[in-house]
Amino acid sequence: MPDESMAKSSYQAYHTWDAHANVSSGDYLTPSVLEKGVAERADMVKAMLVASRSLVAITARSLASTGYDVTLPQYRTLVLLYHRGPLSSAEVAEELNVNPSTATRMMDRLCAKRLVAKHSVGNDRRKLRLTLTKLGAALVGQVLEARGIELSKVLDRVPEDTWPALYEALSALSRASGDESDVYVGLFT
Repeated sequence: MPDESMAKSSYQAYHTWDAHANVSSGDYLTPSVLEKGVAERADMVKAMLVASRSLVAITARSLASTGYDVTLPQYRTLVLLYHRGPLSSAEVAEELNVNPSTATRMMDRLCAKRLVAKHSVGNDRRKLRLTLTKLGAALVGQVLEARGIELSKVLDRVPEDTWPALYEALSALSRASGDESDVYVGLFT
């Protein structure tokens, strides 16, 4: 285990970068994170923060380009329904890690925008399943296409000989963050 002074010096070095780069506080660099890899880990966290900010910006621009009045959290809900199919409001809340009341209000807003529809399960009107409408599915498709185009342009600026390593790193990161998708199988292998 690295000594405390090494962890503190890495933490201070990160905060110097943090202040210079206009990243808020750096409180996400917990002592346990700093103890495990010090400077290298801090560099990885910084790189991930910058990359995630860039990816969120691409998603936001792609969503804005559609002209729909949909927030990023609402878009996340649409993507969830797009990939998982009909879900209850409670399942949406669990998947998005939000309170059930938050999910219900979001679903009501998306229903009012005609992007999501509610369907009763059998004869029980209390049990509802939420599905994308054709308009909701089209919106997700438009955003995915716009993101793909913009990401392809970014990839054009990345040296092609680094693609396999980038692919492996992104795949590992996705799996580590809980994405159980099999989309990565077979590429570059």
